[in-house]
Amino acid sequence: RRLRIHNLAFSTCSQLSDLFRCCEMDTFVNVVSKQAIRQVYTSTPKAIRENLTNQCAQILACYRRNCASPSSAGQLILPECMKLLPLYTNCILKNDIL
Repeated sequence: RRLRIHNLAFSTCSQLSDLFRCCEMDTFVNVVSKQAIRQVYTSTPKAIRENLTNQCAQILACYRRNCASPSSAGQLILPECMKLLPLYTNCILKNDIL
C-alpha cells in the first residue's frame, strides 16, 4: 500500500495586470503547442491553426482592454513578458504537423 501526498503551493493574483506581468512564456508556449498537437487526431489542420491564432489574439486583446493605458487603435500593445507571443504562435503554425 502506498500513500502519496503532494504539497503544492501556487501563487495567485487578484489583478489581471499581475497575471500578465508574471507569466512564464516558455511554459505557456509548451502547453499551447502540446494542446495543438493533441488536436491533430480530432481536428483539421486549418481549424487548429485558426484556434491558435484566435487564442493569441484574444490574449493580447484582453491585455489591451484590461491592463494597458488607452492609445490609438492601430498601435500594437504587448505585455513585457509576452512580447514574443506572436512569434512563438507563428512558429507553432509553421510546424510541419499542422
